[in-house]
Amino acid sequence: MPELPEPETTIHARTIAADPIPEKKPKKGRKPTSWRPLRQHASGTPLLWSSGLITGLALVPLVLDQITGELFLRASGAARSAAPPWPTHGQPWLWPSWMAAVMFLIGVAVLVVGMSGLKVPDAAVLVVALATAAGAARAVWSTFTVINAHLWELVPVCAICVLAFLLAATAAARWRQGGGGLTRGAIGVAIGAWVAVTALLLGGTAIVQNIEKSATSSTATAQLGTPWLMSLRAANAPTADDLRGHWVARIAAGQVTDETSAAAYAGWHRDLTFRFPVVLVRADDLSLPDMDDSWWLSLAGQPFDTPDAALAWCTAAGVAPTECAPLEVKQ
Repeated sequence: MPELPEPETTIHARTIAADPIPEKKPKKGRKPTSWRPLRQHASGTPLLWSSGLITGLALVPLVLDQITGELFLRASGAARSAAPPWPTHGQPWLWPSWMAAVMFLIGVAVLVVGMSGLKVPDAAVLVVALATAAGAARAVWSTFTVINAHLWELVPVCAICVLAFLLAATAAARWRQGGGGLTRGAIGVAIGAWVAVTALLLGGTAIVQNIEKSATSSTATAQLGTPWLMSLRAANAPTADDLRGHWVARIAAGQVTDETSAAAYAGWHRDLTFRFPVVLVRADDLSLPDMDDSWWLSLAGQPFDTPDAALAWCTAAGVAPTECAPLEVKQ
């Protein structure tokens, strides 16, 4: 039987196409989160700088007080026209005392948040920036009073307030921007702001001293009046605080009800400064029961333990008993 040929086996190659790899769609940009560290916020840099300037007005005088010299004393005294009562013993009049205290606390809080890296919502940044700008604007408005009264020593303080206002306003304008914060370290910003405050205060005071030495016109000297009294009261605040708990010699007292009486008492006190080391205070600084805040007093800048010792100072200084009398400055 003949052999049958083996059937040919044809293997058909089957091309198996690989499953197509799906193309990756580009990720949609995420909406910026409303919570981020302050230093990463677009408003962070100007807000931190503004807070640094405001806190510098309160802290720099504490350092200047430790350095002897008229330049440092006058620069420190000028800052106290805007510094809060604590911790600088300031007597602010460029803005209300309570506002100075609130602005200082807000500034400290902003710096602490910036240094700690805590995340804060954008809305909170806006509120703080607006509050800082509003407070600084109140101090900026007093610049007109400073200039009209020729209180040139306070011009650097006003300049610091103007810078703080502009920076806070810039921070408020940037609050809706996503990222873009340029601040690398809040500590560096704070130190830079405090150095700037020190430079402005010392540089401005040095310029004023040179102008006073070469002054030939009345425009170079301060005009006597309420701003002059308020400025000197702020500068004398640390000395007045040291008198608490002692007896002092009250050399003069007068009630100020208008600019005419303010100029008259300012001239009287200025004349006393040529004769004695005197301290200017307002009656409400001493909580005197029989005087309100319209009364101003000129006190000898020396504390005594007894009223007799204060009266003896009056006699030795040649001041009539009708004008000089012992006064207890209570704690």
